[in-house]
Order: sequence, then structure tokens, then C-alpha cells
Amino acid sequence: MMRRVCYGLLIALTLLTFEPVRSFDFITFDDPAYVSNNPFIEHGLTWKGIRWAFTAGLTFDSPNSDHWQPVTWLCRMIEVEFFGLNPRAHHVVNLFFHLANTLLLYEALRRMTRDDVRSAFVAALFAIHPLHVEAVAWITALKDVLSGFFWMLTLLSYVRYTALRSPPRYMAVIAFTLLTMMSKPIGMTLPLVLILMDFWPLQRAPFIARDGLPLRAWLMEKIPLLVLAAFSAAIALRAQSDHLKTSLNPAAMAFSLATYVIKSIVPTQLCVWHPAIDQVSLLPAVAAAALLILISGVAIREHSRHPHLLVGWGWFLVTLLPVLSLKEISWAERFTYLPLIGLGIMVAWSLPAWNVICGARRAALGVSMAAVALIFAAASHHQVGFWRDSVSLYERALKVTRDNFWIHNSLGVVLSQQKDYTGAEKHFREAIAIQPAQVQSYWNYGNMLMDEQRVDDAIQEYQQAVSLAPNNADMATSLGSAYSAKNQIAKAIEQYRKALKINPMSIKAACELGVIFVQLGKIEDGIQFYRTALRVEPDNAALCNNMGNALLKQSKFDEAASYYRQALTSAPDLLSVRDNLGTALLFGEKIEEAIQTFKAVIQLNPGDARAHYNLAICYLRMGQLEEARLELQKTVLLTPSPFAEQAREDLLQWQKP
Repeated sequence: MMRRVCYGLLIALTLLTFEPVRSFDFITFDDPAYVSNNPFIEHGLTWKGIRWAFTAGLTFDSPNSDHWQPVTWLCRMIEVEFFGLNPRAHHVVNLFFHLANTLLLYEALRRMTRDDVRSAFVAALFAIHPLHVEAVAWITALKDVLSGFFWMLTLLSYVRYTALRSPPRYMAVIAFTLLTMMSKPIGMTLPLVLILMDFWPLQRAPFIARDGLPLRAWLMEKIPLLVLAAFSAAIALRAQSDHLKTSLNPAAMAFSLATYVIKSIVPTQLCVWHPAIDQVSLLPAVAAAALLILISGVAIREHSRHPHLLVGWGWFLVTLLPVLSLKEISWAERFTYLPLIGLGIMVAWSLPAWNVICGARRAALGVSMAAVALIFAAASHHQVGFWRDSVSLYERALKVTRDNFWIHNSLGVVLSQQKDYTGAEKHFREAIAIQPAQVQSYWNYGNMLMDEQRVDDAIQEYQQAVSLAPNNADMATSLGSAYSAKNQIAKAIEQYRKALKINPMSIKAACELGVIFVQLGKIEDGIQFYRTALRVEPDNAALCNNMGNALLKQSKFDEAASYYRQALTSAPDLLSVRDNLGTALLFGEKIEEAIQTFKAVIQLNPGDARAHYNLAICYLRMGQLEEARLELQKTVLLTPSPFAEQAREDLLQWQKP
């Protein structure tokens, strides 16, 4: 009965707290790169995407990925396959995994400890803690809830294995551990947490229990798990090499840990991005160290009477230490998703056992636990509201933090997309004033100025970005585009070539060079640049269309038609490409195919003057004069259009004796 009540309360509490996410949108913070504009994800489950999922993140320069997480990528592809790019569905998936994690955590702790109430309390804190809002309400944080899902399944499998040691049960532990690591690198700490569980509550580690395992057997079952952890750590170190601190800062690390502890108790000033903790003054550093030493001292001193303190504190430290070596993001709320379970264990098992108290003490304990859960649930529900859109999220961050250059930059990008150029410029200038050496702000400011058609000002910002990041292909490409807009072709070519030298796979630079050389009449050179870009993205519809146009200029009609067809395979709704295909077929004397193509365009867009005019030409070639006359008359009505003017002249010539 108690178990069913706990399940019901956990489900209700979680859904009521996070229900608003069902109506939320994507935000601009990583959601485009990870989901909505990710070329490997946006087409759903494809063989190309599956191959990419298992290779992306193996090195730092992997496109659209900053660490190895193939299972998360595959899950995203499945989401898109079923739901498309509907943000509401993606939010619901995150919430589903978080709810599943809550229930699995409760079940795992209940089986380990045989304590329903304390296990439910830890699960409730996990479900509705305000620090966990980011992991649930942010679509990009699927990796957090998904790795948590396999983490909880690992715990349950491990409990089953410890009850009856058998190869199938051990393989289940190995499999779920591997899936955890393949969802997010935090899984590398899972084997260490399982070792902690052996000390308490499972009490099966050597020398600590009468029926503990022999040391050799205990070590043998841990070695495969530790090897997997080492493998995961090696991949993470390689992929995150540019994000790692060059030297450890003990004061900043202590301050970060202490901040996590304090925020777990008093979760205030929460936001999507906190400025990095690089320099910590003496007094806060000493206070943070004192707090950590105090907790550690109590946990060690009480390890025999209250082993949950040492295990919970160890869980917290072990799962947080990997992220403390990251630059700029050493304090982020999403990093607490699994570590806070350790603090929850410390608190819950320090409370009186439910079955040994009664009367007023039990009532007081129940009311206290419910009050804590409701307070945290209300705070989380309030915090969830800020995630409804990018502007609300960033404005909240600016309200609760100081000198937050990244949020100023991000809000500037959103406002520029909304054509609020005045507001965007203000935030870009704020970002640059806070961090004059941060290249991203200059680049985004330049992008806004280009959108506003202030090309000269954009060039200045791009030049500053290029000077700060001389080996960044994107910056050089943007500067090239600005020069091209000013018709400074030589300078544009120089920057595009520089971008390709930095990154031979820079599609935009190669494509822009192709456009320039085709316009200069150097069509073969342009085609070579298009081929370079198509080797990277053979399914890029715009590239295929450009290649077809270049080949059309060379009168290579069949080859041009093949590229137009390839473009339509990726983007069947592009009517301009269908028009181009019809033109290639017309000039290639495949008149009947051309007629069918132009008819298809007209059916989709009856106002397409080009399609009507070309269809008339096709009828003339076929000797169907009346049909040609009708199409020319239809074209004339579609003014203003150069094809309408040409059709009018053709009809006048037709009427001459």
C-alpha cells in the first residue's frame, strides 16, 4: 500500500511542477545546434545520421557535438522521426524521462534500504528540486535526463545482481553502465558510485560485513566497470580538450562545490548561465573550504554509526568533480542532476525512520517532509516559467547575475532575429564592454549589422573578430561576405580562401567562392569550388542548385538536370529548382519531360510566370501552337514580370502578318 501511495505522490508532484513545459518553444541557447538546425538530426533516423552519432564528439572539432553521446543523438533522431521539429513534443520527452528517473530512483533506493518513506523523500527532492529545472525544461539537456535514465536502470540492475550473482545479471549492469556513458560523459563516475553503494546500503564490500565478498571477487567484478570508466574519461578528455582549464584552481573549485551545497538548501538566483568562477577572494575561499572540510569531517567521523553520510557525500563529490575542470562552466545548475541525490541521501537517512516513530513525532515528520517538498515544488514551478522562450530566459539571467557577457550576447542575437536592432545593439555593446576579448560578441554584432544593411560597420566588427580569432574559418567567411556585399571582390576572395585554408570543409566559403567565380565568368573554377562543398554535404539543396546553374551555363544540360534532381530529393518543395530542372530539360531537348515538370510547378504555384512562359516554349517546340498561345496569354497576365513582358512581345510578333 505504501509503495503505491509513494508512486502516486511522486507522479503527481512531478507532473504538476513541470506541466507548463508542454507549451514551450526551442530556445536559442544550444537548441539550434543540437536539434532544430542540426543537419544530422533534422531529417530523423537516417544511416548518415547513425554513422555520425557514433563518431561525433570523438575529437574536439567534431561538427555539432562537443562530446561523445551516441545514444543521446540516436534518441534525438527517433524523436524527430516521430514528432518532427515540434518543440512541445521534445519537451514532453524530457519530462517523461525525468518522471521515469524519479520513479526508478525511488524503486532502487527502496530495494536497497527497504525504507519506503526515506526513499520516496529522496526521489521527491530529486523530482522537484529547483536546481533540476534546467535539466528538464531545456531541450538540449536531453543528455542529462537520458543518462539519468540509464543510471537508474544500472542501480536497479546492480541491486538484482547483488541479490543473486549471475552472468546475465552482471551483463545487464555492464550494458546499462555503457549506455549511461554513451548518453553523457558523467557516466564515467557511475562505477565509483556503485562501489560506494557496496559500503552502504548494500554492505557487501570486503571487510565491512560478515557476508561481504572476498576481496579478489569484489575487485574482479569492478575491473570491467572501471575499464569502461577509463575509456569514457579518455574520450571525454580528448573531445573537451579546448574546454579544460590549463591549471587547477583549488579556491575556485572549493567555491564551486560550496555553492552547489548552499544552492541545494537555498536555491535562489538561478538562471541558464552563470559567469565563470575564476578568481575567488580570500574570505569566500576560506569559508568555502571550511564548509567542505566540516561536512567531510563529520561524514568521516560518523562513518561507522551513520555510513549514509559518507556515502552520500562521496556520491556528491565523485559526480561533480569531473565538471570542475571545465573552463567557463564550472558552475552550472544542470550539473547537479545526479550529484544532488547524494545530498538527498544524507538528509533523508538522518531523519528518524518512519516505522519506529508514531503519534505526534510521525505527524511532525510527515508535515515537515511535505512542507519541504511543496516549497521546492513551488519554487521549481516558478523557475520553469522563465524557460518559455529565449527572451524571458535571458532577461531573468541578467536580473540575477552581474557582468554576464554571454547572456548579453545571447539576448542580442535573439533581439536581432526579432528585428529589434536597437535593443540588440545595446546588448552586444554591453557584452563587448564586459569581455573585450570575446570574439563571439563581435561576430554576432557584425551579423546584426549585416542584417540591418550597415555593411561598413559590420566590416569593422568582423575585422575585430578576425584579429581576435585569426584561425577561425567562420569569422573569415563572414568578413568575406561583407566584402562581397561591398563589391570588394578581391578582398572577399582572399577571406574565403583563408577560411578554406583553415578549414577545407568550410561549405559556405567554398560555395561563396563558387558563386563569385561563376559571376566572373570563370565557370570551371566555380564548379570546382562547388564540388569541394558537395563532397562535404552532397545532399545540400542550395549547393546542388548552384552546381546545376553553373553546368547550365556550360550547356551541360543532362548533368545540370541530375544536380537539380538531387536538390529536389533533399528539398522537394523548392519550386525554383523545379523551374531550373524544366529549363535544363527544355534546352536538352527532352521536351515531354520539361512539359511535365513545368506543369507540376504551375499546379503548385499557378502564378509562376517563368513556368508558364517556358511551358509555352515547350509547346512551340512540339508544334502545339494553340497551347503555346494560351500559355503566353496566361503569362502576360502575370505582371510585373520580365517573362510577362517577353510573352507580350512574342504575342505581338505572332499577330504580325
